[in-house]
Amino acid sequence: MKIAILADTHGNLTALNTVLVALENENLDQMICLGDVASMGPQPHECLQKIQSLDIPIVLGNTDDWLIHPSSIPEDDTPVFNTMRWCAEQMTEADQAFLRTFQDTIEVVLEGDLKLLCFHGSPTDFNDIIMSTSPDEEFSKHFSGLDAKLVTGGHTHVQLLRRFEDKLYINPGSVGLPCRYYPNLHGGLSLMGSAEYAVITVENGRVSVDLRSIPLEVNHILKAADDAGMPHVDWWKALWDNA
Repeated sequence: MKIAILADTHGNLTALNTVLVALENENLDQMICLGDVASMGPQPHECLQKIQSLDIPIVLGNTDDWLIHPSSIPEDDTPVFNTMRWCAEQMTEADQAFLRTFQDTIEVVLEGDLKLLCFHGSPTDFNDIIMSTSPDEEFSKHFSGLDAKLVTGGHTHVQLLRRFEDKLYINPGSVGLPCRYYPNLHGGLSLMGSAEYAVITVENGRVSVDLRSIPLEVNHILKAADDAGMPHVDWWKALWDNA
């Protein structure tokens, strides 16, 4: 069985399309999205439409929830949160209805009794942060007692593969906003000019995880911001200056 894991597209349709083209000849059995589909990039509505057209399981991310409940977006008068509010304004009634179909977690039986559990932050909270430096106690809180031996989440925008007890934790990184380190929304972002995702293959009990990073046409992302009329466009472009 072969599954592609996508996370955190964040309204970056250029990045999403780049990944989908790269996956066209993969002979995938399934594709799963770990959430944060639309908010913060220049094409929130278009990203939702594209993801919806794929007809794949989707996890609810924290910024997806903000789009459903715009009043919960932090009131900070900063480019990040002003842009989040602009993204919420782009949502149609159909977009809202689609967002409400996103699931808290998704479990997939891969082979025999081997299961994959998918979430955004952690299995219990889309805001939880799981990092390479998280202590074993944190991993134990999130994963001990679960049936699934493979667990995958996004949220941090940083790729990660870590063994904990009998489980393997996989973070595919971010399709639309790949970061050099966990993003501080109040203090700045450091982006890379690539799109990240993962492919998990299970065959005759053998598990392989391929963390992938492919280059992006950053100029296309910047043009999309101009065309969309998104707020703080100079700030958005500056995020990609060193990508």
